[in-house]
Amino acid sequence: MNNVAEDAVKIAIRASAPERAVELSQMWEEHQPNVHQTYDKKGFSLEAGSFGLVLFDHKTMCQIWLLGFAAQHSFNLYLPYLILYQATGISFFPYSMVSEQEEIDIQKEVSALYDAIDMLKEAENVDDVAWPSSIPNPDNGKPSDVNGSMVFDLLCMASAYCFLHELRHVQFRNLGSNIDPIEEEYECDKYARNFLLEKIDEYAMQSGYDLSLLKNKRGMAIALASILLLVVTPESHWQGSASHPSVVSRIQELVDAIGVSDNDYFWPYLSCLLISVIFRKKISINSSIVKNQREYCLFLLGAIETK
Repeated sequence: MNNVAEDAVKIAIRASAPERAVELSQMWEEHQPNVHQTYDKKGFSLEAGSFGLVLFDHKTMCQIWLLGFAAQHSFNLYLPYLILYQATGISFFPYSMVSEQEEIDIQKEVSALYDAIDMLKEAENVDDVAWPSSIPNPDNGKPSDVNGSMVFDLLCMASAYCFLHELRHVQFRNLGSNIDPIEEEYECDKYARNFLLEKIDEYAMQSGYDLSLLKNKRGMAIALASILLLVVTPESHWQGSASHPSVVSRIQELVDAIGVSDNDYFWPYLSCLLISVIFRKKISINSSIVKNQREYCLFLLGAIETK
């Protein structure tokens, strides 16, 4: 019987890392994961279960979809400020930067999208929540506009990262690993991250695409998947639990491994997402000079960590 969900996951991973297609097939043959879309239920559902199962529901994928558009709005809104304040050397305070009506409207749109994500998380079914009128429905495929197209590409890669993380859990269980649960989470993050980044130079040579741009794009997608942790995880669990490390430490692992220059687009993209979370959660933050984009991104992470 054809498994539509499994085929969709394979397509997303292959499209995100074409250079790893053979390895993906080998892994699938060796570990025989069973990917299934389940009925919608309350919460966020994307997890590896027993017997090689990787389960997710449509409602969860809709939450990820909306986050992608919230991230794009945030990127378009805050990026010019990050560049401007780095160029001028003036101390930057995120809470005072948005003043024009158009910018205020975008900020409200981001807030409304976060509200919709929260409502979807609490709903029993995706149809119980009104779909935001400004956001294309994922059932209609890839949007044709520039922003929508960029969001779609990043969402495909972010989803591939999430599924690769769960597939690594399946591998650990098949191998009978007794690894510490927190360490296993780090290892699953590392596996997914390396799958998308480790052989990217091979794809750059084969395709002729610029290596720096490829690394930035995939890094941005992983950043999007990482911010998902801050959005769907209750604040009471941000510092971690007996089975999961702190959210910020997992994002820190990404920034330590990304390997791009201090002002590449990866950094302001992640910063823009972090600023949107800071606004959403009303996190206290001081003004600071943007010496370079990497340093400011780490500053924002520190503000969230001390929340």
